[in-house]
Amino acid sequence: MAKISGKYKYLRDDGNFGRYLRVTGLSEEHIEIGKQLCPILEFIKFGDEYTMRITSEVISKDVKFKLNEEVKGKTPSGKTIKATYSLNGDHLIQKQTLESGFTATIDHEFRDDGLTIPTNGTVAFALVNIAG
Repeated sequence: MAKISGKYKYLRDDGNFGRYLRVTGLSEEHIEIGKQLCPILEFIKFGDEYTMRITSEVISKDVKFKLNEEVKGKTPSGKTIKATYSLNGDHLIQKQTLESGFTATIDHEFRDDGLTIPTNGTVAFALVNIAG
């Protein structure tokens, strides 16, 4: 089983990330900006609470959650989002619903060499483990 806690740096996007952003309701301008970013994702576990820290050139955000409990938040564009996280082996599954009713399943697949994030069944981007 791969270690969930760690820091991961953006490696590549297979082209599906822009499509995912589009269906979440982002403007074309925001989509283009989002595709240019090189985020770092850090997962921290403290007791039964996790923190997913997202850091990029334009955003720094912590998302705190407990497994199988709904959390509410805001997207970078200000839309309300509800999400539930569950753990299945090396997979942290995030099921999210936007205020528009759009739902997505984001599968954070942790491996010894990094992290891939398929969104609704297609790989949106891959990250490489930079610290552990």
